[in-house]
Amino acid sequence: MNAFDRAAPMLQAALDAEDERPLWTLDDVRIELEQGRAHLWLGERSAMVTTIADFNGERIIECWLAGGDMGEILSVTPIIEDHARSVGCTQAHVTGRKGWVRALAPQGYEHYATVVRKLLA
Repeated sequence: MNAFDRAAPMLQAALDAEDERPLWTLDDVRIELEQGRAHLWLGERSAMVTTIADFNGERIIECWLAGGDMGEILSVTPIIEDHARSVGCTQAHVTGRKGWVRALAPQGYEHYATVVRKLLA
């Protein structure tokens, strides 16, 4: 079984937890990984997906999907941060539900932005 196949149930659970109309499907995630636009961080009981982007002179790593054991996710976060620093990132962002603010606060993360939406159809 390859890494994506091992991660798929955890990632799918995270996608399902988001809402009834997630912006990504598991197949979209697979394509992003295969095309090299995203990176999979796979633990024994968790999986995370990150991308790196450049904005206005800042290099940012963003975790936009994570699923599985929260304790393991939190323990892997410093490893991801170290990797991000090694490739020139100056910021780390996490996109997700409100609970991430509380979960990551002990590691120095702070609320940065709020997104609101309205389903039009």
